[in-house]
Amino acid sequence: LFLTVEYIAVLIFTVEYICRIIGSEKKLSYVFSFFGIIDLLSVIPTLLSLANLTPLKSLRALRILRFLRVLRVAKMVHIANSSA
Repeated sequence: LFLTVEYIAVLIFTVEYICRIIGSEKKLSYVFSFFGIIDLLSVIPTLLSLANLTPLKSLRALRILRFLRVLRVAKMVHIANSSA
């Protein structure tokens, strides 16, 4: 069940990423922007696992980095809300 949900979510995010690139006036500027890189890094581990590249499965550590980023953003929002 979790694997199916993960694949569906990654499919949605991949389609969104591709649509954002297509819809962007400056395609390369979006790809190398902060959000473009974050979007790409969030789908790469699952896409590589679908390719069954066993030596590259260590890239799942990117998921940990993504989780830590979410925690950091949540902390910054909490600090911003408490100081306001």
